[in-house]
Formats: sequence, C-alpha cells, structure tokens
Amino acid sequence: MAVVYESWKRTSARIVGPLGLVVKAGIWYLVANLDDRPRTFHVSNLRSAKLLDSRIRRPKTFDLGAYWVNSIERFERGLYTREATLLATQAGRKALASLGSVVARRLARSAPVRRRDGRVKLRIPIGSIEDATGQFLRLSPEVEVLEPAALRQSIIERARNTAKLYGVASSRVER
Repeated sequence: MAVVYESWKRTSARIVGPLGLVVKAGIWYLVANLDDRPRTFHVSNLRSAKLLDSRIRRPKTFDLGAYWVNSIERFERGLYTREATLLATQAGRKALASLGSVVARRLARSAPVRRRDGRVKLRIPIGSIEDATGQFLRLSPEVEVLEPAALRQSIIERARNTAKLYGVASSRVER
C-alpha cells in the first residue's frame, strides 16, 4: 500500500504492508510493516492511501493484539518520565485513575496512608510539567500537588492568570 502520512515532524510518502487496524478510545490506528518492522500510524494522519498490485503477507509470527499491548506500554513508558507527589481526596484518587492506564496501575498498586484531613499522599508518574499542570488543575480542589516544585509553581501561575482573566484581584489568589 502506498501512503502519504503526515506526522508531527513532516509529511512523507511510504510503501507499507498493512497488518491490521486497531481502535483505541475512538481513534483508529493502522499497524503496518515499514522497512520490515511493524509501525503504528494514526489513520486520521493518512493523507492518501492506494492499494498496490503486489501481494502482502502477514508474517506468521505476528500477533496484532500482542504488538498493540507492547506498543502502548512502550509509548506510555516514554511519556511518563517524571513523578509527582500529591494529596488527594477519595474523589480525587478516583479522578486520577482517569488520567491513563499507567497512573491507574500505580494507584492500584499503592497502599497510601490516610491523613487526618481524609486525604492520602500519593506518588504518580507524569509527563511534562505543562501537561501535568492542565491535568491537575481540572482535578482541583480534590488533588493538591506537593512536588515537584516546578509543577506546583506552574499550577499557581495558571490559577493567578485565570483569576486575573475573570477579574479577581491577584492578591486574593494565595501564594
């Protein structure tokens, strides 16, 4: 199959050998051989696709399900390169599980100690400070970030800017 694919780096023309289609969270992916290795492509990033006359054979040892599980695990390991220490209410802990399977697995393995105020202290994997800021802001006030300091500061700055946008004096937003 001849495809034109637009990645986040560039648009390129490629010849691929289709191995299967996978849907995750409503998003379709094409798994295809490229240079004798299976690769994953967002179907929505395919700008064109044309069947070729040549016959494609799936390798006998290829297992689409196993490939997909391994691919997701590799992707998530590369995405979550840092950790954050948090305080979370019971509702906050439940909401944290919706951040993805890596976070949900960590929460399931943890046995946090409940504090007097009812919150628990947790350590969870995060990606970039910018992404984590948006994720944790929407979980506030059920989740409070303790560390890293850069993440905590980023959340404070975003809260100040939001308060300013809505006409709340910055002196009313705690430091």
